[in-house]
Amino acid sequence: ENNLKDGSVTHPKLADDAVWENNIKYRSVTLPKLAKPYTIFIGDDYDTTAGGWADRAAADLNLGSNEFKKVSRAGAGIVGGGTTFLSLLQQAATGMTDAQKENTGAIVIVGGYNDRDKDLTTNASTLASFINETFPNAKVFLGMAAWKCNATAGGHKYETGYLDMPKKYMQVAGDHGWAFIDNMQYV
Repeated sequence: ENNLKDGSVTHPKLADDAVWENNIKYRSVTLPKLAKPYTIFIGDDYDTTAGGWADRAAADLNLGSNEFKKVSRAGAGIVGGGTTFLSLLQQAATGMTDAQKENTGAIVIVGGYNDRDKDLTTNASTLASFINETFPNAKVFLGMAAWKCNATAGGHKYETGYLDMPKKYMQVAGDHGWAFIDNMQYV
């Protein structure tokens, strides 16, 4: 593999003159260097400070600061307490070029507490429509973080209204073809 000055790559098996190898004819081809897909992280108040889950995930994925965007707000959720994940994603999209939107490969949404005791159906469908129209190549990952567990003698007990949240978020993910990030509810 030869790296060229413009960032493209020429594979060594693709000779200038067509050659035969294992009954396959190769010819010279220069492959363009593709940008790493852009990632957007959306969350609630558990990620409003530097070093939160999105920053840690970006570091684990070796994303540079120009390869991801994080937008989070206290009270946010699919329905939330006034701020929706849709409004945060719209904020993230502001200022992005069409090429950046098309190159967005992942949208990671994590929340849950602010959606307890709420019907998520309508807002989830609106969020999914916006994602499909604005970020056509993005895979969506939805996680439910259960930060509000109260310790009891027998283990952990979720606060009232929180017990069904993993199931509700799994349902939303399934309804829209998103991936559910399992076991975050035990963090």
